[in-house]
Amino acid sequence: MWVDVHCHGGEPPDVARGERIHRVLSAWDVASFATVRAMAHATGASYTLGIHPLYVSRSPDEALDELERELERAVNDPALVAVGEIGLDRYVAAEITPSAYARQQCFLQRQLALARQHDLSVVLHSRRAVDDVAAALRRGSPQGWRGVAHAFAGSAQQARTLVGLGLKLGFGGAFTYTRALRLRRLAQELALDDIVLETDAPDMPPQWITPGASCGASCSNSDGAPDGTPYSSAELPRIGQALAALRGDSVAHIAQVTTRNALWALPRLGRTVDVR
Repeated sequence: MWVDVHCHGGEPPDVARGERIHRVLSAWDVASFATVRAMAHATGASYTLGIHPLYVSRSPDEALDELERELERAVNDPALVAVGEIGLDRYVAAEITPSAYARQQCFLQRQLALARQHDLSVVLHSRRAVDDVAAALRRGSPQGWRGVAHAFAGSAQQARTLVGLGLKLGFGGAFTYTRALRLRRLAQELALDDIVLETDAPDMPPQWITPGASCGASCSNSDGAPDGTPYSSAELPRIGQALAALRGDSVAHIAQVTTRNALWALPRLGRTVDVR
């Protein structure tokens, strides 16, 4: 059993491969809410609702009110597991002007408050903004959180900080690139109890989807494999195999522990995921 804690779509995993894979589909703006919910219900997946930091600048203030209404309507839906993808992004130049970044921070704080109000986990984006996201989490709840730091690419100290706040750290295709040395070292040295697996499909493919690439976390290719196979959650077991090889562990143990970690980070998964 595998849990892909973060993806945005792509083809459902092919169960004929002999692997059980449960997907968590993350929304990115108001317009995506109905899409991810319908896709989750149609394919037996789970989903999250939230406004991605890179969509904040194109979202009116009323988008937060719409998110609040959607969460109120969906709070009893067993497929809803978290508020996400939310967070901060300091990578895209247009989004880090003082006014744009302040707006990102306002959206994050409001969405954290909604997560706390509805007793939901969070799925967090923190590209080049781990410390600021951690500060927002501390302001949002001194009692701590449950959730996922999606596509974690910070330092070992930042990893400890986020784990201390209650998060699990998402690792996916980025660490499979042979030149992603720092990220590979983190994936190797962090406690396995702190790691969850993700694909971020159809984005951020692993190295075998993009032969010869060494771009690590900056990769984005939704075209799939060279043979035209779309990048999807079906690649998660192979990502798990890559983690097992890096850590000198068994694939079965990686699957068992990362699935257990996903259920801890996203407790509502327990309503729909059968790990037997």
